[in-house]
Amino acid sequence: AIRLKVMTILTTLVENHHSDSDINLTISTEPYSLLRVRGTSSTATVADVLSFKWKDILPHDVNVNEVDHGTLLNRNVQVASSTDCTQSSNQVILKSHQPNRHHSHLPQNVACSGWDILFHPSIGNDLFQMLVRKGGSCAIGVAED
Repeated sequence: AIRLKVMTILTTLVENHHSDSDINLTISTEPYSLLRVRGTSSTATVADVLSFKWKDILPHDVNVNEVDHGTLLNRNVQVASSTDCTQSSNQVILKSHQPNRHHSHLPQNVACSGWDILFHPSIGNDLFQMLVRKGGSCAIGVAED
C-alpha cells in the first residue's frame, strides 16, 4: 500500500515537471538491494571490499572525509561469485551517511556514520559475503522487502 502511494506521488511529480526546470526527475522500476556499512572503519572497509581508491572516484578537490551527507557515487565493481568462481562487473551506488557532521567530536555520531551500498539483487549474496569475509564486517540486522 505504501509503495502504491509513493509511486502515485512520484508519477504526479514527473508528469507535472516542467522541461525548463533544473531538476531532473525519473522513476526507476529497477530493483535495488541495500547494505549499510557503519562505524569508524566503514570508509576503509568499503574501499577495500570493492577494490578501489577513493581518490579515483571523488572529484579532485574533495577529501573522502569531507563528503557531504547524502552524496551519491556510482561505481562499477568486480564481484566474485561464490557459486561459479567467476567475476562480473556490476554497478553499485554508494551513498554517504554522515549525519551531524558539525558534531563529529561526539562518539555516537561516528558509530552511525558510514556508507549505504545500493546494488542489483543478483549480486547481493556475493557482496554480503565479501563484506563479511574480506572486510571483517559483522551482520547486525537483515531486512527483506
